[in-house]
Amino acid sequence: MCSSDLKLNFFVKATCRGDPTTKRVALTFDDGPDPAATPNLLKVLKRHEIKAAFFPIGTKTRDYPEIIKQIDQEGHILGNHSFRHAWWTNFLISGALDREIRMAQEAIDAAIGKVPAYFRPPMGLTNPHLRRELKKHGLSVVGWDVRPFDTTGSTEKVIKRVLKRIRNGSIIALHDTGRVPADLAHLTDELATKIKEREYTFNELEELTGVRA
Repeated sequence: MCSSDLKLNFFVKATCRGDPTTKRVALTFDDGPDPAATPNLLKVLKRHEIKAAFFPIGTKTRDYPEIIKQIDQEGHILGNHSFRHAWWTNFLISGALDREIRMAQEAIDAAIGKVPAYFRPPMGLTNPHLRRELKKHGLSVVGWDVRPFDTTGSTEKVIKRVLKRIRNGSIIALHDTGRVPADLAHLTDELATKIKEREYTFNELEELTGVRA
């Protein structure tokens, strides 16, 4: 049995929104790093002075440790997004699920010398065995309340979806893979500009949620 709505806190407690009393939001990026797209994305974030949170896949972290180092050195948060991000990950139990989480932790530790305290389940799926494994590794689940399906929509549609759903404390789930690198950079640039025009400020996920990263 699996749950795909993190906000329900069905199997594990998940933080899907930050402080609702102020106009602050956070950007998060899943499924990277991408050697072509992520470095350009980091330039856009630096230009907008945004500190984002990245949830890289363990296999890609192992393959591109220098990009993971750059993400960390530029002040962004890194979280665990499983080692392989396979569809069947969330049907694993006991030792197999532990290995998925542990190997992703180890890949990030090998790159930057520290391990994450945030976990984002692949596709937002959870199961009854996840709580125990997360506790073992000291991980807290971080979800989202704005998910614009940015890997399939046009730039205009993605921005429209975000602006329609954004609210105080929103955690926005995007991806640093799945789009042409130049298009990803353009999308992020336009999105950041539009969000600022609505008088929201970007905050680090840790500050927005109060959950240790």
